[in-house]
Amino acid sequence: MSEPSAYEDGYSALPAEDRRRLAGRMFAEKNYVLAAALFESVGEELSALEEGKLRYSRAHIQQGHVRLVNTAAVLPILFHGYRGETVAGVLGVKFGDSASATVDQLVQVVYQPSFDPEAVLSLVLDDDRTVLSITAASVSLWRSAYLAWDPDFANSLPAERLPEALVVHQEQVVVRAEDAVELWRKIGAISVDGAERQARALDGLRVAGCFRDGRRHDFNVHVASGGPGVQLARLLFEAAWERARLPGSVAALENLFGYLRGSGLPVKVQPGSPCILRIFGRLGWSPDAADAIREELSAIPADEPLIVDLSNFRSMGTYFHPFFAPLVQRSGPTAWIRSPGADDHLCAMSVSPACIFDTMPDALAHIRAARR
Repeated sequence: MSEPSAYEDGYSALPAEDRRRLAGRMFAEKNYVLAAALFESVGEELSALEEGKLRYSRAHIQQGHVRLVNTAAVLPILFHGYRGETVAGVLGVKFGDSASATVDQLVQVVYQPSFDPEAVLSLVLDDDRTVLSITAASVSLWRSAYLAWDPDFANSLPAERLPEALVVHQEQVVVRAEDAVELWRKIGAISVDGAERQARALDGLRVAGCFRDGRRHDFNVHVASGGPGVQLARLLFEAAWERARLPGSVAALENLFGYLRGSGLPVKVQPGSPCILRIFGRLGWSPDAADAIREELSAIPADEPLIVDLSNFRSMGTYFHPFFAPLVQRSGPTAWIRSPGADDHLCAMSVSPACIFDTMPDALAHIRAARR
């Protein structure tokens, strides 16, 4: 398993010996013993193990002294490590040779961001039809695996800091024939030969994947390194970004946006009545970002209906708060869709609680009522 940068506070609290173990391959005897106990908790038979060897006894688990978080889902990660193919398996995706055995061409990428849920993108050519598949976790598998590996730490957390139950989002898109030709042409122009492997890095985004079209290429690299694997990862991301429509897929790609786009605001504007301004992910400060967000927000008419969609918003610097003043003070009907990451910002910007909602239907209902 990679170093647990996605949950630094728990990692830093570990003894030095455990940190060294985590810095290499995570799966060791300690993990096996814990995973065995967790298997027992989900009803698996463990006749080969003596109860005295379990880190947590059957009684310990049954008495509720160990809080189990997405345990059944992440057991493969505890057993086999935080590898691309293991993540794909947890998400129910056939990966590599098992996926390519029955198709003409295949490109797959597993995206493993440090601080966000994982996703798998697959592009398959079979019988002259190209299908793009998007599969994404609703919560970070890495974080869930870490909490399952260290249930004492999980037990110490308040309920609101534990991940929600894992949901796997899936979407398939048939790529138009003319677009598919161009997409495969770009993929074919990437020089791939052999395999790419690199030492694990703490933060950012790792991509693991495979390419099969008569050539064979496997990779497991950090996006900062560049190279063929990263080119393929960016190409599939852009293809999915243009075509995803289902909410779970859209949110998953938005979570990857900041890792893969070297520039651009995490902002989308959908014209209409009402206009929908969607701000997602993390809004990081820079002079260019400040100028861009100021320009984007000031371009929205003050008297037209507006929904500010922050449902997939994580964080931003308080420096940006004054830039939102025109939206808070505008004369037109306005509704804000919140997220946990947006709550403190909405309060600090003095957004009226009467204009804050949990869902798009509620926000639309507010706009309709305000226009009567």
